[in-house]
Amino acid sequence: MNTGWIIVLVGLAAAVVAAASSWLSRRDEFDLGTVSHQWIAEQRFGAGGDPRR
Repeated sequence: MNTGWIIVLVGLAAAVVAAASSWLSRRDEFDLGTVSHQWIAEQRFGAGGDPRR
């Protein structure tokens, strides 16, 4: 193999790693979990039982 092919393969490997890293970090940002409809209603109408309010 000559030097040109090695540089191309290293660049391609770096691009794949960067793309995978970017995809994984974006996926974690949007996975914020879920809450029940009851919890939303309690928070909206203040029927939560939180004594700090």
